[in-house]
Amino acid sequence: MKTLAVILLQVFLFCSCTDDQANPELVITDEVLNPVSDHLFGHFMEKCSWGGEIGGDLVINPGTGTYDTLVLAKLKAMHIPNLRYPGGSDVDYYSWTEMIDHAPGQTVRKPYRQYRQGPEGKVVSDNRLGLNEFLELCEILEAEPILVVNIGDAFHKTQAIREARESAAALYAYCNMEADPGNEWAGYRKLNGREEPFTVQYFEIGNEYAGFGGFDWSHEDADPALVDHLFRCIEAVADTLLALDRELKIIVDGFIPELNRLFETRMKEKIAFLVFHTYVPWGISQIFTGDSTEVNPDTITPEQVWNAWVATPEIDTATGAAVLPSDRYHEAALNTGFPIAVTEWNWNGWFEDAALRAGLPRPDLAKGVGAAGFLHAYMRRGDRIEIACQSMTVGKGWGITGIRVDPEYRQEPVYLPTLQVTGLYSIYHGNWLLETGTRNIPSYEQPLRMNSIGPENRVAYLDVLATRSDNRLYIHVINRNYRKGYSISIELEGLDTEKTYRRYTLTGNKTSGISNEKLKQAAEIVAKEFKQPGKSLEIEVPEGSVSVFVFNLK
Repeated sequence: MKTLAVILLQVFLFCSCTDDQANPELVITDEVLNPVSDHLFGHFMEKCSWGGEIGGDLVINPGTGTYDTLVLAKLKAMHIPNLRYPGGSDVDYYSWTEMIDHAPGQTVRKPYRQYRQGPEGKVVSDNRLGLNEFLELCEILEAEPILVVNIGDAFHKTQAIREARESAAALYAYCNMEADPGNEWAGYRKLNGREEPFTVQYFEIGNEYAGFGGFDWSHEDADPALVDHLFRCIEAVADTLLALDRELKIIVDGFIPELNRLFETRMKEKIAFLVFHTYVPWGISQIFTGDSTEVNPDTITPEQVWNAWVATPEIDTATGAAVLPSDRYHEAALNTGFPIAVTEWNWNGWFEDAALRAGLPRPDLAKGVGAAGFLHAYMRRGDRIEIACQSMTVGKGWGITGIRVDPEYRQEPVYLPTLQVTGLYSIYHGNWLLETGTRNIPSYEQPLRMNSIGPENRVAYLDVLATRSDNRLYIHVINRNYRKGYSISIELEGLDTEKTYRRYTLTGNKTSGISNEKLKQAAEIVAKEFKQPGKSLEIEVPEGSVSVFVFNLK
């Protein structure tokens, strides 16, 4: 027989209101909906080649030739479970051997170039975060490395498929084989100062195939001949790696439905994860209403910018909560039986053209609150999504930078809120998502379209979910309200907590963005301890914030 609390929960799941005077209510049961993997809170240490960005190379301070102590400390504090490297779109246009010293035909690694411009591409960095440095960094951080393998050269026939197989085998040997006399590539690793093998188990074959020459992102149907050729390239490299180690985790791109069907019918036992990437909203040059009427950006208020920017990646029309985007690129991967790895994601947007000239605020905290929506969407689909890597961990200028580094190292590095919120959730989460019901959740209408954001008839101010471990309960709350905090009444069903609990809150400046001239963090994570006065439980959520409440279970 169902308990009253469970019956109420089922009612609450369909109840909401916009009355700010009513007290929001939450029922949390011990009913598990799906797992929540630790690897949902990973990152992407990208080597970049355009727009003046050099990305991951900034981890190495050229003045000392080793990891910058301040950057390293910030990385450690984020509890990074996995780290993807080196790309990104460039990875399909160059050989991994350019990232190591003592490879055949070269004594030292090559400088990093704009590789998609061809072999004469402009040099953008000294390539100081090479393969050895990256894998040693993963050991320091206790992060699982995910290496992306070049498949583009084989697809574009700038090298034979046989050469692509040989390159992948050499990469595996360099990383994972013992430095015995017969292992040539492990011998090069030893020459580079590392005798013991690294342990790399995750290999992603290529990056964003739908961007390869001959494919068209905007077209639904792919050329069967191109799909077949691409499949044969991928299968050959996967077979090569699995022949060396059957336990490897092979990751492939899941954007192309026709290719996914081949994966399911001909590579089902070889593939561990299918990939999609999630970026919202991209460049915002014009602002529209829901009926496509253009809005003068000079009339947009800071609160309207905030209300749009925190409503990501997509909003469920029934609940007002964050969910996965429903576009065909995400659906292509989800419509298969494979587990999902989101090997790139972030709140990635900026004003340009008329919207930029209007001088609208560019609040970094709003991006962080919006990024929490991505995490909630992934946690809600923990039945399918097991890995996520937030772009990009370290950089000097891109808006998706997680840790902003002064390339001259004259200023201390700072966090951007998007990385802070992922680190917060990495530290404080449980591995089971619990069934929750809500009532009296206030909401707002978000009437504006800013590229891929909105409009939405109903966005929940409070986006709440609960996770648990064996000994702790975690309540994760996004408060999208620009002006108002909330007191939420909590009812627990089948869960008994200690009286004292802690709240960890990402909060800060709601109007400003980062400046490279004077690096300053827009947000901070504030910890506070509370004690329940009696049997009832009420939690306080500050305005414009992301909070995790941590309770010890009895």
